[in-house]
Amino acid sequence: MNKEPTQEQLKKFWEWCGFTFTPHLSSRGSTYKTTEIMNFPDGTGYVVYKGESLELDLNNLFKYAVPKLRDWMMKQNIMSPYIYVVVKTHNKKGVSVDYDTPALALFWAIWEVMP
Repeated sequence: MNKEPTQEQLKKFWEWCGFTFTPHLSSRGSTYKTTEIMNFPDGTGYVVYKGESLELDLNNLFKYAVPKLRDWMMKQNIMSPYIYVVVKTHNKKGVSVDYDTPALALFWAIWEVMP
């Protein structure tokens, strides 16, 4: 299984992690139609095309999403090509998912417990 999240799901996910998206204004105060500012939790911001977001990889997931979890576990059975992930948050019970790529497994497990 290798279902990629939609751009809307990614935006909601990164917002849950503390990112914000704001209009990209020109020096004259008008809004650019094709770009926006992606603001990182540390206050820095970068211009991105609308619909784009941070790359979904283990580095970004462990930096921004995993700290919001209460508990997590990731393992792979040597007899299976799938990565098995269990996550828990403070407001929901744990959930487990399995995918063939670690980043997608972790993303979809976290997605299931997001408020």
